[in-house]
Amino acid sequence: MEDDPRLIALFKELRGSLPYVRQAAAERLVHIGEPAVPGLIESLSKEYHPNVNYVAVDALLRIGTPQAIEAIDQWRMRH
Repeated sequence: MEDDPRLIALFKELRGSLPYVRQAAAERLVHIGEPAVPGLIESLSKEYHPNVNYVAVDALLRIGTPQAIEAIDQWRMRH
């Protein structure tokens, strides 16, 4: 993940336990697009609140870069 304070703050919100905060962070990350992909992928590889994975997958699908789609495919094979 980059050292961009904006991304760091959004990923902290994404990985939190409040659903509406998580969803709002995901929406902003989708709007940011490709720069958010590495952090979203990282969110899939760690244990956070169970719904974090689903929000991260949805955001990656909506961003839709090849790297994002590959990460989703790999995550699905593991789960």
